[in-house]
Amino acid sequence: MLMRRNKRLTMKRLIIIFSTLFALTTAAGANAQSDSTRYRYPLNLEPLYSAGFAEMRPNHFHSGVDLKTEGVEGHSLYSIADGEVVRIGVQPGGYGRVLYIQHPDGNTSVYAHMQRFSEPIERFVQAERYRLRRNLGDFYPAAGQLPVKRGEEIGKAGNSGSSGGPHVHFEIRKTATQETQNVVAMGMIPAFDDIAPLFMRVHYIEVDTVQGVAVNSRPKTLGVKRETPTTYTAASTDPLGVGAKGYFVLEASDRRNNVSNTFGLYRVTARIDGEVFYEYLMYGFTFDLSRYCNAVSYYPIKRRSRNEVFRMAQLDGNIFPYSKMVNRGIITTRKGETRTIEIELEDERKNISTLTFRIEGRGDEASFRAKVDSTAVVASNRSTFNHSQDGLSIRIPAGALYEPIFYTQRIDDELNAKMVERNDSTLIVLSDVYVVGNPNIPLQKSARITIKGYVPENLRRYTTIAGVGENGGLWQAGGRYRDGAASVPTRSFGRYCLTADIEAPTVVAPFASGADMSRTKSVSFRLRDNFSGVNSVVLTIDGQWAAWDRKSSGSPIVHTFDDERFGRGKNHTMRLTVTDGVGNTTVWEAEYYR
Repeated sequence: MLMRRNKRLTMKRLIIIFSTLFALTTAAGANAQSDSTRYRYPLNLEPLYSAGFAEMRPNHFHSGVDLKTEGVEGHSLYSIADGEVVRIGVQPGGYGRVLYIQHPDGNTSVYAHMQRFSEPIERFVQAERYRLRRNLGDFYPAAGQLPVKRGEEIGKAGNSGSSGGPHVHFEIRKTATQETQNVVAMGMIPAFDDIAPLFMRVHYIEVDTVQGVAVNSRPKTLGVKRETPTTYTAASTDPLGVGAKGYFVLEASDRRNNVSNTFGLYRVTARIDGEVFYEYLMYGFTFDLSRYCNAVSYYPIKRRSRNEVFRMAQLDGNIFPYSKMVNRGIITTRKGETRTIEIELEDERKNISTLTFRIEGRGDEASFRAKVDSTAVVASNRSTFNHSQDGLSIRIPAGALYEPIFYTQRIDDELNAKMVERNDSTLIVLSDVYVVGNPNIPLQKSARITIKGYVPENLRRYTTIAGVGENGGLWQAGGRYRDGAASVPTRSFGRYCLTADIEAPTVVAPFASGADMSRTKSVSFRLRDNFSGVNSVVLTIDGQWAAWDRKSSGSPIVHTFDDERFGRGKNHTMRLTVTDGVGNTTVWEAEYYR
C-alpha cells in the first residue's frame, strides 16, 4: 500500500514537474519569439546619449538620437534586428558613411557617421564605385543581397560626414512613410533618466497688425525661479503686465543621468486659467515637416540660444501638427484682467516640470503700436512676391514665408567701403553689397535672387554670387554669371554680392614623381580652395578611372591601391584633376612604381 501510494505521489510529482517544464519551455519559446522582433542596443556600451530626438537644429529637427562612443572611433556597431541592407550612403558631409537596414516589422534602422562598414558591405560599395564610376552618393543593393542578423556586426562607429566628434547617429523610421520615430519615448532604445526638464526663460511678445501684417514687439522677458526640483514660479510676485494681444515664447532644456549634454523636450503644454491652449508633442515626424522647426521655434532667439525655444503660437503658414492650438496661441487680455498661466514640460521618460505665473492686462492705451519702415513692401506667404531695386531682384514663391512680412532691401554702404579696401587678387568683389530682407525671418522654400552688373569678360566664367557676413567675410552662395547677371536660390535672407573667384584649388601630394609605392597600402591627398570649395575630384591610374574615399569635407582624399585591378611590379601614372565651384581646375600628375 505504502509503495503504491509512494508510486502515486511520485507520478503526481513527475506530472507536476513535466507540466512545469512544459510551461517554462512554452514561455521560453514565446520569449524567444518576442526577442526576435525586439531591438537590441546597437553598441556593446552603456546606453548614453549626447543628443535627443527632434531637438531643434539649424533648419531641421534632429531626426534621431546621438549615441555616445566613449569619445573614440572604432567601437563595433551591430544590427538591432534581423533584416537586410537596402541603402548605403557615402558622403564627406551630412551622415557621412551611413547604413539603412530594413526589418520585417515594417521599420528601417539608420546608423550614421560610421568609420567603416563590415567587409561584405565594403566590398559591395567598392564594386559599385567602379561599376558606376562614382565615389560618393547612395548605393542600393539588390533585394536579399546583403542580409544581416540581429546582433551581427555591420561596421565600426566613427566620425564621418558632418559630425562634431565620434558618435553614432541612430534612427528608426517607418519603412513605408520614412517617418522617423522617437525611439526613447516609444521604448525602442533604453535610456536612464530621472531628471525633470528645466525652465530657463519665458518671453512675452505683443502683436499689432498693420496692413494685414502681424508685427511683433521686442520680447519682454519673465524671470523664473525654481521652488522644488519640478516646480517653478515667476521671479517676481507681481503679475506680468501684458497687452491686449500677444503670445509667449519659452526657453527650456532637459538633462539626463550620467552625461553633461543638454536635450530637447518631448511635450510642452500650456494652460490659461486651467484650459489648454497650446500643446507640442513630438513622437515622430516625416521629413517634409523637418524645416518647420524654424516656425515651431522663435527664430530670432533660437539662432543664438543653446536652449530649446518654443513659439507658443502658430504662424499662418506653419503646418506642423500641434496636439492642441487654440486661437493660434494668441492670448487676449482686457485691462485689469488677471489670468493664470501654467506651462508643463515632459521628457521621454515621463519626468515632468511645471511653471505657474500670473498676467494682468494693461489696456489698449498701453499696448504695443507697430512702426513700419516707409520703404517696406508687403510680401505675402500665400502668393508669389517679386521685387526689383538697385540692381537686385528677388522672387519669393508662395509658401516660402510662414506669414506675411514687410520686406526691405538696400545697399550696404559701410560694407561696400570695406570691400573696396580688400587686397585679394584671387577673390574680386564686382558689385554692391545688398542687404536682402531680414535675416531673423526664416524661409521654408528657396527664394531666388538675381544680381545684375558689369563684369569684365575675362572674369565672367569665374563669377558667382557670394554671401557676405556682417564683418565682410565671403562664402559662396552659388549661381553663374550669364547675360549680364547671376542668379541663385537661397533659403536665407542676408547680404549678397557678385564675386569672381580666379584661384584654382591646391593639391598637396604625399609623394613626388618616381617614388616607390610598392610597400604602401594607400595614398592620401590634401585639397585646399580659397572660396568656392572643391566641387569635383577625378582620379585616374594609367588612364583608367580609380576610386577614392573621403571621411569629411575637410579631410584628405584617400586612394587604396588595388593591385588586382591595376597590376603590380611596374611603373604607373597617377593623375588627379580637381575643380572648384566656379570651374577653376588643377591637374596633378606623377609616376610611381608598384
